[in-house]
Amino acid sequence: MTTPFRIPTPPLSALVALAAIVLALWSQWLPPAAQPYVPDEWLRDRLVRAQASDAPDQRLVVIDIDEASLAKAGPWPWPRERLATLLELLLGVYGARGVALDITLPEPADAAGDQRIALLAQHGPVVLPQAFDYNGYLPLRVGALAGGTAAPPAATSPTTPGCARPPTSPTSASSPTRTA
Repeated sequence: MTTPFRIPTPPLSALVALAAIVLALWSQWLPPAAQPYVPDEWLRDRLVRAQASDAPDQRLVVIDIDEASLAKAGPWPWPRERLATLLELLLGVYGARGVALDITLPEPADAAGDQRIALLAQHGPVVLPQAFDYNGYLPLRVGALAGGTAAPPAATSPTTPGCARPPTSPTSASSPTRTA
């Protein structure tokens, strides 16, 4: 009697190594849409949801220059001296650890205000806005805001130039409009 032909089986460690290599290559070569929802993403989603909160973050404050601010401090654009004073107030009196401006300052204005803002940006935690044009032919448009009317000039305080009232505390009602 003859014995049937048997295929020799490789050791188990070689099969595990081969499976690991095939899975690694498979996960790298598939397009992103075809990749399965991997377990680590599922676990990460569960951890993020467990730590999430609906309470606003107290570390971040957005200061909005709204119509009420324009009515108190005068029409836009404000002098750079006033913007520099507001930055100094935020960093000094209110203790901001960083300020990012979302106000484009495309051309020079009053030299003293420009210098103060530049020094604050160079030596303080102030980030000035950036406008990128990768094509090289789109000029930055400068002009007056449309849709609003000029507010009458507001009386300013001698202790805080540019502000209608001096701040009393970081949480007082006299601070600029704060939106979380």
